[in-house]
Amino acid sequence: MRSLFSAKGRSAYGGGLEVLKEVKTFDNKIPVILNSAYTTFRADFSTWLADAYVIKSSDISELKRRIKELLHLD
Repeated sequence: MRSLFSAKGRSAYGGGLEVLKEVKTFDNKIPVILNSAYTTFRADFSTWLADAYVIKSSDISELKRRIKELLHLD
């Protein structure tokens, strides 16, 4: 079974970075994509836990490409 987690915005668990840390602590093999409108997150070392970082856009082709890549669907 293939799994992927995409973290964005705030959730019941906190912001995307808090969720990223929780997911990677639970199972480091689950690929995580950070999808944000803010490029400044890249400067935060905790974002380096993510397997991919995609800047939000109305064109979702980059997000779809990264999902396929991380799930080895290409």
